[in-house]
Amino acid sequence: MAGFFKKMILTTLGTVSLTKKSAESLVKDLVKQGDLTQNEGKKFVSDLMKGVEKEKNTIEKNTEKTIKNILGKTEIPTRKEITDLKNKIEQLNKKIDKK
Repeated sequence: MAGFFKKMILTTLGTVSLTKKSAESLVKDLVKQGDLTQNEGKKFVSDLMKGVEKEKNTIEKNTEKTIKNILGKTEIPTRKEITDLKNKIEQLNKKIDKK
């Protein structure tokens, strides 16, 4: 399941990269045609990328929330819980070894 979410996040990041390249290409054509000035084109790309970044962050937060929700329902321990258990076992083993 983690692989699925990793692929989803990587796809999102790839889309962001593709979106910027596509937007820059579109703006370049519009500037050549005289439909936009160079400054308007830069602002358009900047505004678009800010919106994309905001959406990317929202997707990442929602994905993380969904993963935590799924893990909570399936009672799969978190990495922190496993680490805490390992530490507790080590402490108990040290106590046993002292006796």
